[in-house]
Amino acid sequence: MAHVDNPKGMTVSVGDQLDHYRIEDVVAAGRAATTFRATDVLTNRTVALVIPNPEIEADPVLSGRFQREEEIDKALDHPGLIKLIEKHARESASGHSYLVREWFDGISLRELLAKGKLAPERAIPITVSICEIADYVHSHGVVLRDLEPDLGRGA
Repeated sequence: MAHVDNPKGMTVSVGDQLDHYRIEDVVAAGRAATTFRATDVLTNRTVALVIPNPEIEADPVLSGRFQREEEIDKALDHPGLIKLIEKHARESASGHSYLVREWFDGISLRELLAKGKLAPERAIPITVSICEIADYVHSHGVVLRDLEPDLGRGA
């Protein structure tokens, strides 16, 4: 069972409840954070819960980057970007800092590409969409540092 430890020694595992979010599954585990599929038990809505990894929360510089990500998320509103629903500071009842984002059912571009070469009539609209999103983000003063085929809405 996957879990995330925070600086206060608490562990988050699949099946646990973090504030009013029940952890359902690990979606992705990266250098900076782990993303879980969770259910808001108040609304029964499926969400993505992004919890920074312990070394991120423990480092003031890296923790600041996580906080800036939340500020950027609030400032951007584009149909191709997953939206921030809310943020919880480490001082919340759970003892964890985390972001709550909307959940999107779909596959990543990486998963789509793993199925084989895309026909031009499929690849071109995807490429144009990615460029439009990148242009929107850049026009708001944000530099994309890690544009990867696992990020974004899904194909």
